[in-house]
Amino acid sequence: MEASTKKILGTLAAVAAVGGGFYLIKKGKKLLAGAKMNFALLGFRIHKMNLQEVQFAVKLRCYNPTKAPITLAVNQVVANYKGSAVAYSTPDIKGLTIGAGKTQEPEIVFQVPYLNLMGKGLTLSVLSNTEQLKADMTFTMTISVNGETLTTTQSLSEDENM
Repeated sequence: MEASTKKILGTLAAVAAVGGGFYLIKKGKKLLAGAKMNFALLGFRIHKMNLQEVQFAVKLRCYNPTKAPITLAVNQVVANYKGSAVAYSTPDIKGLTIGAGKTQEPEIVFQVPYLNLMGKGLTLSVLSNTEQLKADMTFTMTISVNGETLTTTQSLSEDENM
């Protein structure tokens, strides 16, 4: 087990996925005042696609239903195609403050050499069929909320994320 995973398990008493969000509980105290922090993947688009590289982006909606501001950092996002990791992004989303009852929608960009995607089965024809691509892709996000790090996986086809 990775050291960071051990740290997370050591500090969190429970993390429960709830409809695209989660509760943070630390040593018996709910950090988010009994409410849940929601994350939903809103959209997917391909910026650039040629034989050298593919640039695509996902938009993440972060909703804070609590009565206090939340500090959020998106540490890493992994794009998975049919269960296999195909692209990694380390977004520069650190210290994003989401006010009480507010929503933020950061965009996460992936820039991947086309040959890497081809090796995972993503050809230009597969990339061109956006609807099927959305159905076959999931995104694993490592997110820190108020200093506690969690990992969640979501697909773009989940209508009940928010």
